[in-house]
Amino acid sequence: QGTQFVSPLTGNIHMGIVGRTLRTRKPVLIGDTQADPDYIGLFPGMRSELCVPILREGRPIGVLNFEDPRVNAFTESHLRLVSTLADHVAIAIENARLFHAHRRQIETLVNLRSLSLHLLSASNLQAVVEAAAQRAQEITRARAVNLYLWSDQRLTLVAGAMDEPIPPARQAIVQQTAESGQPYYSTDPQPVPDYYTFTLATNFEAIACIPIQRAGQVLGVVEVLFSDPHYYTQNEIQALDVLANQTAVAIDNVQLYEEVRTGRDQLQAILDSTREAMLLLDRLGYLRKTNRAAEDMLGDSLKSFIGQNMTQWLRKTGAKRLYELTGYTLPELRAYVRDIARRPAQPTHRQFQQIRDGEIHHIDEIGTPVVDERGQTIGWLLTWRDITEERNLAILREELSNMIVHDLRSPLTSIISSLTMLEDLLAENETDPAIFAEVIQVAQNSGENMLSLVQSLLDIARLEHTALSLDCRSQSLVNIVDEACASVLGLAVGANINVEINIPETLPPVWADAEKTQRILINLLDNALRHTPFGGTIAIEAELCPEQTNVLVRVSDTGPGIPPEARGYIFDKFTQLDQQALRGHKGSGLGLTFCKLAVEAHGGQIWVEDGSEGGAAFCFTLPIAATNKSCDR
Repeated sequence: QGTQFVSPLTGNIHMGIVGRTLRTRKPVLIGDTQADPDYIGLFPGMRSELCVPILREGRPIGVLNFEDPRVNAFTESHLRLVSTLADHVAIAIENARLFHAHRRQIETLVNLRSLSLHLLSASNLQAVVEAAAQRAQEITRARAVNLYLWSDQRLTLVAGAMDEPIPPARQAIVQQTAESGQPYYSTDPQPVPDYYTFTLATNFEAIACIPIQRAGQVLGVVEVLFSDPHYYTQNEIQALDVLANQTAVAIDNVQLYEEVRTGRDQLQAILDSTREAMLLLDRLGYLRKTNRAAEDMLGDSLKSFIGQNMTQWLRKTGAKRLYELTGYTLPELRAYVRDIARRPAQPTHRQFQQIRDGEIHHIDEIGTPVVDERGQTIGWLLTWRDITEERNLAILREELSNMIVHDLRSPLTSIISSLTMLEDLLAENETDPAIFAEVIQVAQNSGENMLSLVQSLLDIARLEHTALSLDCRSQSLVNIVDEACASVLGLAVGANINVEINIPETLPPVWADAEKTQRILINLLDNALRHTPFGGTIAIEAELCPEQTNVLVRVSDTGPGIPPEARGYIFDKFTQLDQQALRGHKGSGLGLTFCKLAVEAHGGQIWVEDGSEGGAAFCFTLPIAATNKSCDR
């Protein structure tokens, strides 16, 4: 009536009448159980037993066992009936088994297909191993599935029962599977070495370990744990083998993807760190790589065009903007592309003007073929380098060379002319000392001018490298200003320019190098004299700064002044403004650079502002001697 009981035969079905029936594969009919020595009572008080084997193709797959408290309760007719019933039961069991196997096979195929799709979309290793562990558990209906990765002769648990302690015996089995590359299936834990250690795993009965292999190399192990003795069907074994192979392919692909992604990221980082704009295209004209410099140069984000043909960008840009950015008209660009297609292995080089942000930039372009390991051209690398600054420097160097040659040639001409005149005077037996003195003075002045130019170049180089020594002492600023004014007085008188000195008598002495400070003032005065109109005024003023530690010196004129936009770079080396000098030649662009470096060497600052009379006012500070500041370099 459905009552549950524990059979004495449990654990050993070969005992008793049931055991005899299974061994002989023949029905057993017992009239009196007390007379049969093999009888083992399943129910109390039973006297008759009928046991019929359930056979499938001659193989016992079960028994039908009947017992009755009456003696000789079963007859031959009962035996024939139960035997017929056993045949039907065998067919029913086989059909049920086939149906179950077919359903499990369909479920397995569905799970494997689902796993395959999931692995295709997995972008990282953890997603791969977790999906494989989950599908393995669904296929086998196991208690737990663990997945290990094998690297450098070490196992790492990456998916499954991460918090469950792993007994040493299980570790040994997984280790053996990883080292041998052979699967391990255990249906009975008794033969497993150190079986007693499995008591740590709750209700553990069986284990299966399947190696994850790719090209003969073990990548990991799938461990399947069952909570009861398990019979592995061929379908399960094949499914686990397929799952392990799929997982191996997915792990290999993910690792390869990681390597490719890492290499791609490193390449992108290298490209983005370069100042040159780079465009990498394949042979069909599809954009494959670019960098930030290219986007800055083109004034447009190219990320949305990666993987697309560059004609998409050309359509978006338009012909006019294309010409401004690349220097190509559409026909010229088509001709360039055709030329590359005809000669893909031939590098190209050109220079063009690019209009960007309303300014003209000079671009140096190099086209280089990209070849694979077989030497086949697979793409084209276009590199743009902005050479505007280099071009401007080249022009500046040429102008500077011409200017220095001119500045050196003029005094050299004077010196040579003076020597020629002396030679002529000696030939004519001229004895007037005044004439000789005048000629010698011209030569001496020219030599000093030439020496001054060379000295300025040397001093600037030393100041830039903090190698110029300053002889700082307590100095009277009035004396330094007087000496500087005396050196330019002749030029000021000739131009009818009034030089005013306004320095209070109470001004404390400065801590400075007298010779360098005098040169600072001479450079500023010379600059003012060249741009102050006839009859103008140059003023030299000085006052104590509010913090009482520095003296402010101001040299102002009534010339055209310095435009506000030029005041940030007026002190840069070789800088010259587009202003025509009213007298003398255009400066070398070194005087103000020397002033800035020399003032900063003293610990001061220099700047330019509007003068009170509308011209320029150059201001700089020097420390006062009372602060005992040292400017030794």
